[in-house]
Amino acid sequence: MCLKLSNPRQLKPKHLTKNDKCRAAKLRLLRIEVLAREENLAVPQTTVADLANDMKLIKDASLSAYGASLIQRLQGISPGPAILALWRSFAWDSLGAPIHNFKLSAASIINAEHQLLTRLRNQSF
Repeated sequence: MCLKLSNPRQLKPKHLTKNDKCRAAKLRLLRIEVLAREENLAVPQTTVADLANDMKLIKDASLSAYGASLIQRLQGISPGPAILALWRSFAWDSLGAPIHNFKLSAASIINAEHQLLTRLRNQSF
């Protein structure tokens, strides 16, 4: 075990399946729904789906869903590899490599949720 850990060239990133990525998309959608509900915003399901798939908001939705999953993990709940798919949508670059010196912060999650809430408020009826 120590030999494997001391030789990182043998370590390979996990390959996510289509199902893992689909589950991550559902987690983003669910998180946007929860944010709207928490703010008592009446946003149609189709609008929520559009926001969850908006390329400009995927990073924010992923950060928010990832933050929510951290709280769930404290309760022993984990959605599995879908969390890794969420992580890669904000901590990896568009070429599929980790962003050098990326650090997750509570402020980045809060800012992402503020962005989502701003869009939700503009879309609510």
